[in-house]
This record gives sequence, structure tokens and C-alpha cells, in this order.
Amino acid sequence: SDDPLGDTAEALSPTDWSSLSFVTNGDYAPALASMGSYVYLVHGGTGTYDNHLYWSRYNGSSWTSDVAIPNQLSATTPSIAAFNGYLYMVHSGNASPNQVWISRFDPSTSTWSTNYQLPLSSIGSPAIASFGGKLQIIRVNPSDHRMSLSTMNTSEVLSSDVAIPMAYSTTTPSLAVLNGRLFVAHNDWPSDEIVVGSYDGSSWGANINPGGGVNGVVQETSYPPALAAYSGQL
Repeated sequence: SDDPLGDTAEALSPTDWSSLSFVTNGDYAPALASMGSYVYLVHGGTGTYDNHLYWSRYNGSSWTSDVAIPNQLSATTPSIAAFNGYLYMVHSGNASPNQVWISRFDPSTSTWSTNYQLPLSSIGSPAIASFGGKLQIIRVNPSDHRMSLSTMNTSEVLSSDVAIPMAYSTTTPSLAVLNGRLFVAHNDWPSDEIVVGSYDGSSWGANINPGGGVNGVVQETSYPPALAAYSGQL
């Protein structure tokens, strides 16, 4: 059976949230991932012509200053995930937003590798997560909104692209790993309803609607949803 989505009042208590703290500026949503004892943040710049990417990290008490990632630009929010001792990032092209580029951050040297283009196209940056010993990459096909999965091993060899059954979206999905399954949240094209599917490494479960919207209505968004596993819940 599918794992709990954490839609109870106890699981989502608003009293557990801290007050807001300013971190940095950016024209679109940043990407977050944890690795080791740090939380990493990657974001785009501000202003019409600044699609450069910047990174910083949080040590539990403070954020470092922004550092530009050399020669890497993106027209949309990137995706980042810890995998094989590195922080991997996929991002869209700058002049060609449907392109997919990848690079990695080495925490031992605090440097980024040169990015290179993957033979994929996507609406927005694909979503990535470490699962089953591989980097899982889920993209949205620009031509028909269908979502597809490919994987990358520790040698950075990319697998074939496989369509996910009955999964369509207009925005970048979000991934999280919980109880031995890979969960993916996305809007259910052609509607804006949010659905969540899951994958055990060989087959996909049915999409479910998490519910819990305002006044009990279905949750909807025209923006990419965000998903994370915490304390045994999504």
C-alpha cells in the first residue's frame, strides 16, 4: 500500500514552523538539498538579464554569502540532489529553456564541474533524487506533457528514457524518498490538480490526490509543487 502523505493536523502543525529569515534574492524559486551537515541552496539571479546560477549553504545557524557558479545559466529553477558524494544539479538552458544541462559540486573543494548537455528535453528543469543507488531524473516532455524517467549511475552513464504510466504535467515535478519508495508530486495535466505517484524501483503505483486543501477542496497549483520527506511523512 502507499505510504502516508502526512495530511493530518498533527503531521502539518503550523506551530512547528520558525519565523521567516531573509537568505538572498532571486527572480524564481531556489532549489534546496541537504548533504552531510549542510543544506545547500542554488538560485538564479535578479533582473531581466541575470540568469546566472549562485550557490550558498547553511550550517545550522547561518548562511554563507552567495557564490556564482562559473559559466552556468538557467532560464528556470534548477534541481539539486546529493548523490555519490557530490551535489548534482540539472538545469534548463538559458537561450533554449527546454535543454537539460548537468554538473556536480565537490564538497571537498567547494567547486563545480563544467556543465554538459544531456540528450533530453524538458518543460523546466527535470526533477532529480538519489534512489536505488542511482540518480533518478524525471522530466516533462515539451511536446505532449508526458513525464519520463531516466537514471544515471555513479559513472554518469545515462539510461534510456522511459515514459511513466498515466503521468502528465505542465510543470517540473518534485521528488522525495520515503520508506523505500520514490514519490513524485506534480500537477495532473490538463488540470492543475496536485497528484502524487510512487515508484519502488521497478513499477509505479497509481496517482493519488493528497487532499487537505482549503475547506477540503482538491489541492491545485499552476506552479511546481514541492515535496519532502520528514519524520516518516511526506
